[in-house]
Amino acid sequence: MSLFGPSRPGGITKEELTFIRGELLNAPFGHGDEKLTERQVDEIIEDLTMSMDADTAQDIKYGWAQVNAEEAAEIEKEASNGKGTRYTSAQIAHIHEVLQKYLKIDKHKSSFSL
Repeated sequence: MSLFGPSRPGGITKEELTFIRGELLNAPFGHGDEKLTERQVDEIIEDLTMSMDADTAQDIKYGWAQVNAEEAAEIEKEASNGKGTRYTSAQIAHIHEVLQKYLKIDKHKSSFSL
């Protein structure tokens, strides 16, 4: 529980989708085999958007819609199983790395933030 309100659970929020899109489109320098096409990124973002929902009663109460770790893992699994567009193992690793980064971001505001 945070000091001035409820603790928000970890997950990917709608506001983070723009940043995720950018990171998925731009493979790290020297890692061209991880580069995703616009269509592949659109497919991942669409899957994330469709998974945006309130997972608990607290999420519903406060209007929090996000993708939790299990939902992100399911999106990765569908990509690795060849759902829709084909992905290479390097591309799947890149998707995993980006999604995990945003799942680990602490969504709790500090006591002194507005």
